[in-house]
Parts: sequence; structure tokens; C-alpha cells
Amino acid sequence: MSAMCDRKLDDIERTLEEAKIKTTWLNPVTQIIRFADEEPEYKCLELNKDLLETLESGQSLVIRGDKNDNAVLCTSSKTYDLKDTETSNSLLIMQSLTYHKDIKHLQGDDIDRTVEIKIVDKLVHNYLEPRLIQPHLKIIQELLSKRLFKGPERESEDYTEDLYSLDKLLTTVQASEEEILNELFALNAIEYKGYWRLLEFEYHFRIFSFITTYIEQESVPFDEIDKEACCAAHAEIVPKEIFEQVFKYYTDLNYEKPGLGYYILKKDKVCRMVAESILKAARKFNLNEFLPVWQESVIPGLETNLNQLTGIVIIAKDSSPPAIWYFPERDLPEDVNLRLQRLFQERSSWPMDDIVPYMQRLATAQLPVNALLAKYARMSTKEGIKYFTGRHAK
Repeated sequence: MSAMCDRKLDDIERTLEEAKIKTTWLNPVTQIIRFADEEPEYKCLELNKDLLETLESGQSLVIRGDKNDNAVLCTSSKTYDLKDTETSNSLLIMQSLTYHKDIKHLQGDDIDRTVEIKIVDKLVHNYLEPRLIQPHLKIIQELLSKRLFKGPERESEDYTEDLYSLDKLLTTVQASEEEILNELFALNAIEYKGYWRLLEFEYHFRIFSFITTYIEQESVPFDEIDKEACCAAHAEIVPKEIFEQVFKYYTDLNYEKPGLGYYILKKDKVCRMVAESILKAARKFNLNEFLPVWQESVIPGLETNLNQLTGIVIIAKDSSPPAIWYFPERDLPEDVNLRLQRLFQERSSWPMDDIVPYMQRLATAQLPVNALLAKYARMSTKEGIKYFTGRHAK
């Protein structure tokens, strides 16, 4: 019997006798539960299958968020909100407990009863429940917009305030590393001297024009672009590390011609960039005038179509005359109510196909776009087309 135990075997046997329980019915080990004098400072975290497999594979889980943020839990590729959840049953957290399977071999009249002390480290009434969410990534654009990159000649060598390395973004943004890198790519960001930067639009378009002009002047097939030759042609104008990163945003490696190092032009993205350069300069554009201007502005051989502009323009074909104007999704608030408020300020009634690209970022597996719109907007149908208006619209 443990020296820590102040209950005697006689006491235990007397208790069992009063309960009319025969000792022969029981395994010969009595465990006495005691609470620790001091509870440790930790929280219990529920793990779903994916999170458990992440830990079992040797990967890490990281909790992110400063004092003013709700904490989130991140794997290398996903982000989970952490909700403090109460449980109706109290949980006893113990380092060890003897189970039936461990002592079932101890049977027989010649086996003496023993007493073991088991310490409860913590009594738990709640735990952290992780829920998969869409991370709040707009902050990346806000942070990087503080210091737009306008070219190396306009940079101060020793001024790094408001600049963000990947490590700094990981400690600031409540998202996984993969989600942060994907957002940086979606923003056409570049990494320069260890910091991630957003290019000023004019500087970005200047490098973009070098690429498209080279392709046009050299009559380069769209699937046989030589990156090294293109970079070398502009080496005295744009640093190679910057040029190559902008180049990759508009090309893909041609895997059908291995060993040659050829790249394929991303035709839709090139057309989209040209359209942005035209539309940013004007509040609204006559749609019938814009379409030929846009087509004439791209490299000969490319075909423009309005589907290439999903999420960056509003097209009002029913206005007189039909109009198009620049309205990028990435500039809208992340809050659902604020985003819808902004959308309905810009356009009182939205066809479903037009509004979906502006809501997709906020959708989750639990609340897809259709459910979001049903919850926060009013739907009507006209000539078989679904339209959405504000909840309180007249």
C-alpha cells in the first residue's frame, strides 16, 4: 500500500461491505482520486481527425493572434477559429489511471488488495473547439500598401519601417503559411531583399509592358517564351529578381517541351491586366467603346472577353448606354454586412452571376455563397434570372 495513502485497507473493505459489494467481485486494486494542490495553467483543445493527423505526422499547430484579436489555430495550410465551449460533464485531467485491461490478470484468492493514489491535475468545465474558417487575409494588402514598391532607385537602403518579411507576416496575420503565400501570389506581390512588397501599379504595368512588348516585337510564340532572353533584354532597366517575379505572374512553365525552358503566356491574365490599365483611368466607360479599345490594346493573337474581368468590374448591360467600370473585389471590406452594404451602394440590384465573385472570398464549407446571400440579402426572380438587393431596400 502506498505510503501516501491515509486510508487503510480495513476502511476500504468496511466501505465496500456497507455498500454490499464483495471484494471478490472487484479487481484487487483500489485507486484513490485526489486533487492537486495547484492547478496547472493550460487549456484543453479538441482535435478533429485532420488536426490529430497533423500532430501525429510530426507537424506543428500554431496559435496566432495578438491581444486585440480572437485566437486562431493554424496548420501549414488551414486556419481554425477557436471557440471556448462549455461541457455539461466535468473532465478530470490525470497523468495516469489504472485500467481493467492492465490488471485483469491479477485474479485469485492469494492476490492481496493494493491501494494507489491518483492525482487529478485539473478539473475542466470547458475546452477550445476548433472550427475551420476562411482566414482574414485583407490585412496583408493593407500592411503592404503602406510602402508600395516604386522601383529600386526610389528605395532607401536603411529604411525598413513598415516592411514585412514572411516571418513578420506569420506573426501578424491570422492565417496559415500556405494561405498567406497564396494571397501574396494573388496580389502579385514580390519578395525584394527579404521583404514582401506590393508594386505600385504604374511600376508593375511598366514591367508587364516590357514582357508583352518583347513577345510582340520578337514574334515569340505564346508557348515558347524564353524567360532568360526576356530578362536579359531588360537587365539594365529592371533588376533580375524583380523582373523574374513579375514574369512568373503572367507565364507558366511549358511542361510539354521539357528541357527547353520555355514558358506559356497566361492569356486571360494578360488581357485582364490590360483592361485594368484602361479602366483605372476612368470612372465609367461606355461598354461598346471599351470593347474595341481593349482588344486593340492587347498583343495581336490574344482574344479578349468579359469573363476575363470577373471580380474586378461591374457591367451594366441594361443601362443606356451599356456601361462598364472598375470595381475590384480585393478593395471591399471582409465583414459580410459592410461588404454587402458597399455592393448595394454601388449597384442596387445584382444578378446572381455578377454578385457571386464578390462574395466567394467570405464563403465557407458551412456557409457557401448561396447561403450567405439568402441570409444577408433579399432575392427576387425576373425572366428566370435571380437578383439580389439589400435586406432593407425599398
